[in-house]
Amino acid sequence: MRHRGFGKKLSRDYDHRRALFKNLARAFFSNQGKIKTTLAKAKAVQPLIERMISKAAKGDLVSRRWLFRYFQDQHFVNQIVERFGCQFKERKGGYTRIVRIERRRGDNAVIVRLELVEELKVKSEKLKGREKEKVKREKKENDKKERGNSKGRGKKKEVRKTEAKKK
Repeated sequence: MRHRGFGKKLSRDYDHRRALFKNLARAFFSNQGKIKTTLAKAKAVQPLIERMISKAAKGDLVSRRWLFRYFQDQHFVNQIVERFGCQFKERKGGYTRIVRIERRRGDNAVIVRLELVEELKVKSEKLKGREKEKVKREKKENDKKERGNSKGRGKKKEVRKTEAKKK
């Protein structure tokens, strides 16, 4: 008998299932409310994510501590409350939906997208680590192109040529 049995087991033990839900929820909030996963996982994690958005909409200290219990990252919890809480304050529930995309080639599992019903108004301004490095590299390359050579000799030659043409 499954008295008080809640949710799906997903062929995982308690710790593995808990880690899976934590990772799926973190991915959902990191990717502006969209993740691509299997139907079974999406159905299992959807109530948890709905509860998290409801807590973020409240935004009080108890709700923030409840969210911190899952993520152990205060900065991340603050971002969730700022982005998701502000937008869904007036909505009573039903924040997410499951959209079927395709079937996976190897095992024919149904792949779905778990997404927000409303698009997020505020986009993420913070770039991830690799993206930051890429922007820095591009900036350095553009600076080098503007200067010419790294020692600055190329720029002087160009200036001399333009001065000679003017005379």
